[in-house]
Amino acid sequence: MVGKPSWPWKLPSAFLKNTAGLYLDTFTSYLFPLITLPYVVRVLGARGFGLVAFAQSFVGYLNVLVDFALAFSGTRAVAQCSPDRREISQVVANGLALRLGLATVFFPLVFFLCHSFAAFREAKTVVLILYLTSFATAISASWLFLAFEEMWVLARVNLLINLGVMAAIFTLVRSADDVVVYAAILAAGPLAGSVISLSLAFRRFPIAPILPRISGVLTMARTGFTLSLSQVLIALYTTGNSFILGTLASKETVGYFAAADKIVRAVLRLVAPLTTGIFPRMVHVAKRSVTELLSRTRLLLILYAVMGFGLTLLLWLSAPWVVPWFFGSSFSATVPVLRILSLIIFFNACTNVLGFHLLLPAGHDRAFTAITLIAGMVDVALAGLFVPNWQAVGMALAIVGTEAFVAAALAGAGWRLFRRESASTDEKD
Repeated sequence: MVGKPSWPWKLPSAFLKNTAGLYLDTFTSYLFPLITLPYVVRVLGARGFGLVAFAQSFVGYLNVLVDFALAFSGTRAVAQCSPDRREISQVVANGLALRLGLATVFFPLVFFLCHSFAAFREAKTVVLILYLTSFATAISASWLFLAFEEMWVLARVNLLINLGVMAAIFTLVRSADDVVVYAAILAAGPLAGSVISLSLAFRRFPIAPILPRISGVLTMARTGFTLSLSQVLIALYTTGNSFILGTLASKETVGYFAAADKIVRAVLRLVAPLTTGIFPRMVHVAKRSVTELLSRTRLLLILYAVMGFGLTLLLWLSAPWVVPWFFGSSFSATVPVLRILSLIIFFNACTNVLGFHLLLPAGHDRAFTAITLIAGMVDVALAGLFVPNWQAVGMALAIVGTEAFVAAALAGAGWRLFRRESASTDEKD
């Protein structure tokens, strides 16, 4: 069973090992691609890279729908289970059934889009190949390794798989005509990782293969809907931006934007494992005392803000050197995009704390979801306003504006929680 530790700063060995695993997994899954990125961009060119980036963004958005935020709702469900093996097994079976059902249901929609709209027809084959990653997401057991704080085990498996993916890219992607080959390699890695993770989960954890229950699947869908919706809406103004841009501009423009976006997202992943690793512990803190949760959150916010500002400043200053070194002189249009996008690192660091370490542990899922809903609409509206005139730079400005809005809105929600808790404490006194 998942333990109930006091709070993050005591740093028990399980937390350290799990966080180390999350960082290793991040390094292999998000930073390894940076090693291949300069090679891929030069070989495929702006258009070929833009086609893949458009397809990855679209399918990545669908993967968020399929994932159904089990890293959060599933972790909470397992934590609330009794030590009974069958109860935990039922949660796992229901989660797998829910995800597989979603992946299957979305496929006809993907097929229809690929044959009906010009923006999709251009990238049809790549989109359909990459959609295999939605089934990989469906059967992935990474959320169980997170719940049981054993990400270190899974991270080592993913390290080997991503080394294989990297070797395949350098070996098999040789010209601009290898866009489909590149897409197939990108799909093969997650599929292999998910199959292995599920196999390992049944060996290491107190679970057994049993049939899902329809009532259980519906209950999981209902209880996890708010969290899932928030993740879907967040994806709209994060991973979905290359897709949005691809519907408004050429695939070459997507390529220039995606090059900068890949770098920024890789930097953001430096913070993400710590955020994910701390989340279960902040949930336990919230159960004990909201006052203690607020106290811990204030300290986390200061630490994250300083870290985010430092990374933003570093990327802003180094952009004129990073872009030519990574992508070549032909990608000079990426420099201003990278500088603008670097601002979201600071905002994202703040929103991680305010959202995932305060509002969600405190049970304010609806407020969090409402903010992300509005943010998604803000992102689309700003993109429609800025992209026609400023293309990739316009998309970057839209994202920064959206992230700033989210940070301000979450800060407001956190302040209201603080005021409410202070008033409650005064009444008790």
